[in-house]
Amino acid sequence: MRINEIFIYTDAACKSNPGNAMIAVLIKDNKQNILEKFCEEIKNTTSNQAEYRAVLKGMEAALKHCRNKIKVFSDNKLLIQQLNGNYRIRNKNLLELIKQIKILELLFDKVEYKYVRRSKNKHAHKLAKRFL
Repeated sequence: MRINEIFIYTDAACKSNPGNAMIAVLIKDNKQNILEKFCEEIKNTTSNQAEYRAVLKGMEAALKHCRNKIKVFSDNKLLIQQLNGNYRIRNKNLLELIKQIKILELLFDKVEYKYVRRSKNKHAHKLAKRFL
């Protein structure tokens, strides 16, 4: 059964910057039921790259559940501003990741990126921090 709207909560945590990082993704339906949650280790990356990788992985996972509307939430203001086109990205590694994200956007009817305070993203935050 396809769902009309998906909520993706992402976060990342690094031991050092750059260094090893954990990304965390929590996917919920419109009734806030958890459809999927996972974390993954990323070796030798920056904190910003890890944040982008979390969004990328979340969007890839959301494809299994929904092709209509997705809302991506993060407590990283810079990431959200860059994904919304409000801030330029100069780092070539981040540019490559955003290209991949923008390609994934085409597979959904509507994609929104929203900033949330850490208190509203605590589940993804704890998931990322737990394994470092």
